[in-house]
Amino acid sequence: MLAITLYFAMVCMLTIGLLHQVKDGKPLTGLIEFVIALAIDQVKSIPVQLILWYVVVRRCGKFET
Repeated sequence: MLAITLYFAMVCMLTIGLLHQVKDGKPLTGLIEFVIALAIDQVKSIPVQLILWYVVVRRCGKFET
């Protein structure tokens, strides 16, 4: 129930923020910032996934084949 409530709150906050951005701000700037944030997230996820693979799956290189 907590997860559903948090999800609903986040969706409401996102919608209110987007409506405010369209009404009072510059919508193109918000879109550009979103694309830049998404690109940075995707670039940083590659090394994080490699580290997680090495630590969790390979058990720090001690996995016997």
